[in-house]
Amino acid sequence: MPDTGEEKQLPLAELIIEVRREIALRANVYPKWVMAGRLKEEQAAYRIAAMNQILNILLAKQDKA
Repeated sequence: MPDTGEEKQLPLAELIIEVRREIALRANVYPKWVMAGRLKEEQAAYRIAAMNQILNILLAKQDKA
């Protein structure tokens, strides 16, 4: 993991990797949280959809670069 002691601009490719990792994590964890009553199904779907839209924005930006 890169040093986070100082705020700096991260490479776009690294941001895309992190967003993909987060989407996979949420896809794995959120169903368990929904079953446990910790998160509503609608909230889980919204949050995953939001991350997918963020990924699409980053991918579009990468295509233009």
